[in-house]
Parts: sequence; structure tokens; C-alpha cells
Amino acid sequence: MDNNLLDKISTDLANTINNLKTVKVITVVGPLNVTKNTGKGGPFEVGPKDAPDEEGYKAMISTIDIVEGDIVNAMDKAFVIPDANSGLAGIREFHQKQVEIATKTIHDNINGLINLIKSASGLATK
Repeated sequence: MDNNLLDKISTDLANTINNLKTVKVITVVGPLNVTKNTGKGGPFEVGPKDAPDEEGYKAMISTIDIVEGDIVNAMDKAFVIPDANSGLAGIREFHQKQVEIATKTIHDNINGLINLIKSASGLATK
């Protein structure tokens, strides 16, 4: 196999591993504006509809450090003691499901990387 290709694969793998160290799941509730994104980062860009104010937005964030195994959750107190009429309890459940999906995705991606490394190692020794 071409050494340049192996070097590129090695560099790409190292960059991927570095970028996968921390996963964040963020859920924001509030008046948002969605526009088509013409640049990198996905098909849509989401941002505040108007200038954000402290009362208009509620958010939850879960950060998962896959190297250390730490999971940190932070959320507006409205999600902890929600008003029965606000519907925020359902949003908290939604966020939790997103964290579970992210955790499974991390596991699947790590297994895929391991298999890719094993495959690349086998190709390099031939």
C-alpha cells in the first residue's frame, strides 16, 4: 500500500480520535430562527429569533468525556421543577433520550474505529 495513503489514514484517524474526546448534547427551548446553511456544519443554522433575554430561553447540556468517562449535566432549574403546564418535563425526557443515543453512537463509533485500525494494520503488514 502507498505510504502517502497510510500517512493520510493515520493522520485522519488521529484527528478523528482527538475530535471525538468530548461529546455535547444541548437542548434549547425558546423562540428560535432556523435558516438554510450554505456553509459547513449541517444543512441548517439555528439561532435566537430575537435578541436573547434571560427569561426567553431554557437549556440543558450534557457533556460526555469518552476518555475519562465523565458525564456532566447542567440544566435550567425549570427542567428540575417544571410547571405542570409548561411541558418542560417532556423536553427533559427528550434530552435524556438524546444523551442515550449519543452514548450508543459513541460506542458504535469506537468499535468502528477499532475495526478500521485493525483492518489498516493488516493492510500495512502485507
